[in-house]
Amino acid sequence: MTLHILPRRADARRVETLRLREFPSRALVVAATAKMPYRVIQCLTDAGVATYGLGSGIAGGLRHSRRLAGFSRLPTPVDGTAPAPLVAEVNAAIARWGIDVVVPGDAQGTRSLIAMRDRLAAPCFPMPDLRLFDRLNDKWEFYNLCRTLGVEVPASWVFASVEALTAAHRAGAFVRETIAKPLSLTGGEGCVRIDPRHPADGLAKIDYAPILVQDYIEGEDIGASALCERGKVRAFIAHRYGRNVYQTFHDPRVLKVVEAIAAAVRYDGVCNFDMRLAADGRIYYLECNPRIYFKMMMSKLAGVDFVGMALGRKEKREPVLGAPTKVRLPKALLLSLWAPWRIEPQSWRALRMTLADPIPYLREEFGLDEDLRKD
Repeated sequence: MTLHILPRRADARRVETLRLREFPSRALVVAATAKMPYRVIQCLTDAGVATYGLGSGIAGGLRHSRRLAGFSRLPTPVDGTAPAPLVAEVNAAIARWGIDVVVPGDAQGTRSLIAMRDRLAAPCFPMPDLRLFDRLNDKWEFYNLCRTLGVEVPASWVFASVEALTAAHRAGAFVRETIAKPLSLTGGEGCVRIDPRHPADGLAKIDYAPILVQDYIEGEDIGASALCERGKVRAFIAHRYGRNVYQTFHDPRVLKVVEAIAAAVRYDGVCNFDMRLAADGRIYYLECNPRIYFKMMMSKLAGVDFVGMALGRKEKREPVLGAPTKVRLPKALLLSLWAPWRIEPQSWRALRMTLADPIPYLREEFGLDEDLRKD
């Protein structure tokens, strides 16, 4: 997996690439939010990496975690850009803590690190280039990529404004239920279902533009995650999540599609796909998250350590495929205590991890870190 570092010599304009020669002992997580970055911190510290945090805004809540060896609040926002002050602040943290690798904590942190990694004094976690990140992070661009590759997607349209979408409804353009979405927000933020019989109710909730509109697919939300290296899938897991239970499953159709997409764009790093499993068994691809994802720690508990593999552990020729399993999070585990012998070892481990660092869990339960819905 290729990582980027700023040459440690006078001619800093030339950027070299290298591999981490050893598994890192110290990592820096850069974030703008708290919930998703905390899962990244869990993965890193569970792998034995001393982890430090650097963040702006709500990311300040991370300082309450026992897992962090240190945390600094950034005066410059982590907003997906890479201004010179932010680069200087990240480099100062790298020097202060002796950081071996810099890891993004969320979507904003990912885009900022991609944009600045050639100016940093430490390697970054594997990520796509900026152009590919923006392409895959755009739901309309992803839809068109899928169409090109013959991947099944819901019928989709883009409207420049709510007024344009309203006019289309008045003209009778939609006869089936649809769902409106922003092009690049994450975790279901901004998604609005629109009933063609009463469109005004849904249209009134849309406060963004442009607007992606897709046929609403009745069925079940499922997902898939992969670690890729120059377009080749090194690790893969398919999953569903509901009622605080994370389940993984086998479906060769999903793996085949993910391999095709990764190969087509020569993807590098971790990515996650959101899909809809229809009642007739067809799978519709909705979006791609070209970054680390919210359920990554659950994937590790289920047997696929994306972070550890990305940083150099568990090297294998053949891809690591997640086996069918189940992870109950604390609420679901408590409901299963009437038959504790049936509870999976990984579910007990999830409970021990929560009890060992309870403040982040409690902050989430009480809504103190409402920064990103789960994806």
